[in-house]
Amino acid sequence: MSEPVKESAVSPVPPRSRRRRGLMAVLLALIVTAAVPAGASGAGIYHVTGTCGLWEPWTTGGLGTSIYAQCPTLVARNTGGAFSTAAGVSAGWVFRPPAGTVVDAFRISGAMSGRSGWQAALYNENGHVYEDCPGPSCPGASKPLNDSGYLGGGNAVIVRVRCGASSCPNNQGVTGQFNLQYSTFTIVDFTYPTVAIGGGTLIGGGWQSGVHTLAIDANDNSGISEYRAYIDGNLIRRAPAACNFGWKVPCPSGRAVLEVSTRGLTDGPHKVTAEAVDAAGNTDWTGAEIYTDNTPPTQPQDLAVEGGSGWRAQETVKVSWRNPPQTSAPITGAAYRLCPALPENASAAQTAERAKRCVTGRRSGARLTAIKDLELPAPGIWNLSLWLVDGAGNHQPASAVEVKGLGFDDTPPGALAFVPLEADDPTRVRVRAVDAESGIAGGTVEVRRDGEQAWRPLPTQASADGLTAVLDDETLAKGLYFLRARAVNRAGLEASTDRDAAGQPAMARLPLRLASRVSAGRKGTRTCRGRGKARACRYRLVTKPRLRVGQATRLYGRLLVAGRALPGAGVEVWRRLELSGAGWARVGTVTTSRTGRFSYRARRGPARTIRFRYPGTAKIRGHNRDVALRVRASTSMRASRRSVINGEFVTFRGRLRGGWLPPAGALVELQVYSRGQWRTFAQPRARSGSGRWSYPYRFETVRGRASFRFRARVRRQPGFPFITGSSRPVRVLVRGL
Repeated sequence: MSEPVKESAVSPVPPRSRRRRGLMAVLLALIVTAAVPAGASGAGIYHVTGTCGLWEPWTTGGLGTSIYAQCPTLVARNTGGAFSTAAGVSAGWVFRPPAGTVVDAFRISGAMSGRSGWQAALYNENGHVYEDCPGPSCPGASKPLNDSGYLGGGNAVIVRVRCGASSCPNNQGVTGQFNLQYSTFTIVDFTYPTVAIGGGTLIGGGWQSGVHTLAIDANDNSGISEYRAYIDGNLIRRAPAACNFGWKVPCPSGRAVLEVSTRGLTDGPHKVTAEAVDAAGNTDWTGAEIYTDNTPPTQPQDLAVEGGSGWRAQETVKVSWRNPPQTSAPITGAAYRLCPALPENASAAQTAERAKRCVTGRRSGARLTAIKDLELPAPGIWNLSLWLVDGAGNHQPASAVEVKGLGFDDTPPGALAFVPLEADDPTRVRVRAVDAESGIAGGTVEVRRDGEQAWRPLPTQASADGLTAVLDDETLAKGLYFLRARAVNRAGLEASTDRDAAGQPAMARLPLRLASRVSAGRKGTRTCRGRGKARACRYRLVTKPRLRVGQATRLYGRLLVAGRALPGAGVEVWRRLELSGAGWARVGTVTTSRTGRFSYRARRGPARTIRFRYPGTAKIRGHNRDVALRVRASTSMRASRRSVINGEFVTFRGRLRGGWLPPAGALVELQVYSRGQWRTFAQPRARSGSGRWSYPYRFETVRGRASFRFRARVRRQPGFPFITGSSRPVRVLVRGL
C-alpha cells in the first residue's frame, strides 16, 4: 500500500489569509457546488490510498452473498451451495468520506464478473453506475477494472454483487464477484479545525524571556497534520503530526506542545497565534497577547561602596547603586560575585584556586538599590562584581560593574631600598619593596639636585617586587642628585626610604649616558679647505630656509655619538605646522649611513617645522634638531586695464596659491609704490574655497601723465601657515586732465 503526498504547504502569508484559500477553489465551485456546506468560502483536499481500513462492509441481508477481506484485496461474491438467492439480495463494500467532506475523484483497480443472473457493479450512493457486469462495457460478463475515474462530489462509493434475476443459483460456483485490489480517493474537506491554547509556560502573565512552551489543543474531522506557532504573524515553530493516509481520517487530533523562543523579539507586547492545519490543509487559529523582554538591564548606575574601595577591618560592606530607567520589564533584584584578587603575574594554579573561592549570590526586591550587609567571604582582598536582574529573569554578568579592593590589611610595605644602577640601563632606578598581604599598588620616586631644595617626581611604575622609574639625563641638568622613594600597598598603607641596601644615601651623578648630536638643514654655501687630495669641502646647513609655494626641498643631516658617526641608526622625522596650537605629528623615519649621514625630502606644503629626533638607547641620550621651512605666501595679481584716464576704475584681481586657507579666508594687502616705499591702500579678503580676491579702485587727483606700480602682499596671519610674501608688481598708466 503506497501513501500519497498530502497536498498542503506552509504559506508565508498570515494565517487568516491562508484559511480563506481552497486548493481547488475554482474547480470545486463548478463541480461540487451542491456538496459545499452553506456559508463555506473555500476547501482543502487530501488523498487517501488503500483498501483495508478505507472501505466498510455493506449488505442488504439474505442468503447467497459473502464479503471478506484478503488484504490488500477486498472480496464480494456469491456463496456456493445447493440453493438459490432471492432477487435483490446484494452485498459489497462502501467507501464513505468523513463527516464534513465529499469525494471529488477516485481510482480503483480490481476485477468484476456477473453471470447466471448475478451482477457486479461500481456506483455511487445516488445510484449513478460507473461499471456494471454484465453490461455495455462488460459484454463478456467479466473484466479487469483499472483506473476507473470518477469526478462528481458524491458522498459514498459502492462496489457490490447482487442477484439481478428473479432468483440466482449458487451451485455453479462463483458467478458473481468483485475483487477490489487498489483504490485512491481525492477528498474535499470543507471543515476547519477547532483550536485552543491549552497552556504552556509562554502564556500565563508576566514578562517572558528566552525559550518557553506553548500547548495547542486542536480537533478536526480529518485530523490535525501540523501545529504551528506564530508571533506577530511570523512563523516561529511547527510540529508535524504522524499521519497515515491509508485511513479516511489520516491524522490524529489532540494536543501538541511546541518549544517557542522569544529571543530576537523587540521588547514589549506581542501577539501569539496558535494555528492547526488539518489533513486537507485547512487552517484555524487562536491568539493571545504576551509581553517579552530579552534585553538584560544595563549597568547599575553610581555603584558605590560605603567608605570607598580598599582594605578595611570590617567583614561587611554596604553597597548602593541607582537603577537605570527600564522601558520594559522592571528591575526586581541584583546578583553579585565576589572573587579573590590576584597579583599581576598570577600563576595558573593561583587562577584556578581563585575560581574555586569565588562566591555568588542574589538579593531580590521590587525597589532594591542597596545591599547593606554584603559579607566578604574570608580575609584577604576581594573584587566585587554586581549586575541587575529584571522581572523577566534577564541578567547579564558581562554588564556587571566591578569594585576592586575590598579586604583586610594593616601591614605597610617593608624592606624598602634602592637597588644599585645597572651598567646596561643606567637611567633605570629600581626600588625593592615587599608586601606579602596586599601587594604594592603604587608609589613615587623623587630626585633633588645637590644645592636645590625642591624634589622632582619621576614617572614611576609599580610592580609586585617594588618600584621603577626613569632618571632622564636628556632633560635634567647634569650634576649630583639625591633620591627618595615612597611605596603604597593596596590597603593605602605606605612606607618610604632614601637609602640603598647598604644603608647609604641613594644618589646618582648625571649625565649617565653617552651624548648624541643631530645636525640638520638645507644645503647652503659651500666652503673648502686645503689643496689637491687634501682638499675638503663642506656645506653650511641652513636651519631656516625660505621656500616658494609648491617647492619641495631636500634636507640633510648627520648623527654623531661622542663625536663619532653612528651608522644604521633610526632617526624619527616629525612635523608641526606653523599654526597656533598645532601639535607634532610623526611623518617618517630615516636611517643613517655608515658615516652617520641621512637625508629627507620635504614635499611641497605650507610653512612648518621639521624635527629630526634620535630617541636614544639605554646607553645613549636622545637629541632633537629642528629645521624651520619658511614658505612664503604667494598670490597672482592682474589689473583689468593697464591704461586709464583719471576718474576711471581699475579692478585688481588675484588668487592665493598653495591652499591651506582658513574658513574665514585670508587678508590681502594692496600696495602702491609711492615716495620711495610701498604703501597699503586696501585690504580685500581672499575666499576660503577658491583663494580668489578682487578690488575695484578709482584713480583721482592725477594730473598729467603718471605710471604707478602696484603689488599684492600677504602677511603672516592666524590660521594661515605661510610667512609674508608678495606678488609681482603690476604697472598702470594714468592720464590726467
